Amino acid sequence: ADLRVRIGNLFHDAGLRDRAVLEYEAVLNADPSRRDIGVRIAEYYYDKGGEALASEALEDARDAFRLALQFNDAHPDAQSKYNEAQDLIRARDERMAEAQDSLAQANALRENAGNAEVNGNAAEAITLLFQAQMLYASVTTEFPDLANQARIGGSAVSIKINELKLRLVQDAASLSGSG
Repeated sequence: ADLRVRIGNLFHDAGLRDRAVLEYEAVLNADPSRRDIGVRIAEYYYDKGGEALASEALEDARDAFRLALQFNDAHPDAQSKYNEAQDLIRARDERMAEAQDSLAQANALRENAGNAEVNGNAAEAITLLFQAQMLYASVTTEFPDLANQARIGGSAVSIKINELKLRLVQDAASLSGSG
């Protein structure tokens, strides 16, 4: 076991931390009472979690901090970092749900605008389309697929608004006799 610890230390000192952890884990599997080895492994996962958090790989960060706690439940910072990653995941998921909801509402307004247009109520259709346009614009680029859907929807709404405005102007001109 001591030989594996020394090998792990050599790998660690050479910057091959992933390989070092494999050696440390083998030592810990052979002798679970080696708390010193658990602390080293926990520090590795804590560092991995910090790297993942910095690159916004939130689930990877959370999982790494969880592993750090499994190997050293007394780690001074792993629990707070785990909680931070969980909070960031929750907040991101809430923002995604809001973006999805905005898209769904905007799509429903577009459909209602189409019905209003079919029923000859261009003014109501335009009002609904403006509401849809605002909802599409509220979707941020944080979620590229949703942002792309919002961009496409927003463009379609802008085109439709211009068509309806033009039709209203033409209808008004023909009704006034100047068209």
